[in-house]
Amino acid sequence: MTSNKPIAVVGTCFTDIKGYPVGAYDPVGRNIGKIEYYSGGVARNVALDCSNMGNVVKYISIADAGPSGDDMLGELHRAGVDVSSVRRTGRGGSGVWLAVFNENGDVAGSVSQPPDLAVMEEHIRSLGNGLLTGCKALLLEIDLNDSIAEYCITQAEKAGIPVYAIVSNLSVAGKRKDLLARCQCFICNVAEAVSLLETAPADTAESMAGWVADMAVRLRLERLVVTMGADGAAWYDGRTERSGYVAAMSTQVVDTTGAGDAFFSACVCCLLEGRPLEEACRAGAVLASRVISSEQNACRPCPGFISRKEYM
Repeated sequence: MTSNKPIAVVGTCFTDIKGYPVGAYDPVGRNIGKIEYYSGGVARNVALDCSNMGNVVKYISIADAGPSGDDMLGELHRAGVDVSSVRRTGRGGSGVWLAVFNENGDVAGSVSQPPDLAVMEEHIRSLGNGLLTGCKALLLEIDLNDSIAEYCITQAEKAGIPVYAIVSNLSVAGKRKDLLARCQCFICNVAEAVSLLETAPADTAESMAGWVADMAVRLRLERLVVTMGADGAAWYDGRTERSGYVAAMSTQVVDTTGAGDAFFSACVCCLLEGRPLEEACRAGAVLASRVISSEQNACRPCPGFISRKEYM
């Protein structure tokens, strides 16, 4: 068991507005259904997932000063997340994501309004050397902007702690592959991997392991995991020079939002416990299957999840 030092999670929070049709979704006609509001955002989901698995988490972000920010921070605080490093600000503190889902739980269309990253950068830099003091790892939403990403990674290197990167839109990862090479593990989905490598993936899920290994070597990545939705995930560990494939868990899909964030969270928490990457990917598949079986963006409380045997 590793220390009880906090995991630092840096990134954005969003208000998610989700529309679910009754029956089959008609992309050109009117759809009767329901509209729900949820707290979301890549880093917020990761912070909540990690805390709900029983980890100590420090969340570093900005949030609206209004009711949506109150709801988001209240939920995180009740889950045990340290939100003392979240700055409350006016309009633009939280992003907004508007999405419509089809009858299979997949996103049929969406529009994203990001938070004010200039405010985010000013806040992060204002924390200075105290940004990661006492933390054991940095979980970074890397697609904030170049300056924020490089600053956070540099601070982690000064503190001697590992960096685990997750993408949101490739705005940084797509052009700053040098930053990815400074991370101990990079996790993305297959569409993002294809965009980064600018080459077609392998023909079958099982043969993706070799493709992922080649990608990791070309990008100089220490560890790489590429998720493929219902087709599972392929991984490469440069420390052992091993690669492999992990099948997805069968489950009833309600809403795929947050699946990648849950996979990332469980995978990284396993790695922080010293588990092999293959085992960490199995844990990620289990937690992702739990998230997509509900309309929530993060897992429900499951303390001790990482120590269980169901994914070994």
